[in-house]
Amino acid sequence: MSAYDRSAGYARVEEEVARRLLTTQRVSIELTGASAHTGRLLERLQQRYAVRLVHVLAPLQTCLERVNARDASSHLPASETMIRQVHAISTSLDLDYDLSLDNAGATDADLLDAFRTIL
Repeated sequence: MSAYDRSAGYARVEEEVARRLLTTQRVSIELTGASAHTGRLLERLQQRYAVRLVHVLAPLQTCLERVNARDASSHLPASETMIRQVHAISTSLDLDYDLSLDNAGATDADLLDAFRTIL
């Protein structure tokens, strides 16, 4: 995928967020932060909306297991090398997070309780 295609993809995400917010109060999107386009998307969304950044943490081994176990028909393929690279980038980001979650050991109830603190 070329840089242009990724940029267009991020523009589509922004458009979809706007469309969905016409009929609901909250929208959740997932970003690894590994793309150069992430910062610009966040800036644009923060100019228009009350954005809450949630840092979801999981050990590399957990990420590898989850990516390998997921339904390939609804996800882009990801090699082990790519997963390792994205994990390294995403765990090194220093953003102004509203919440950090340990997604490896938390129960569903733990995660819901944590989210409630920022809503």
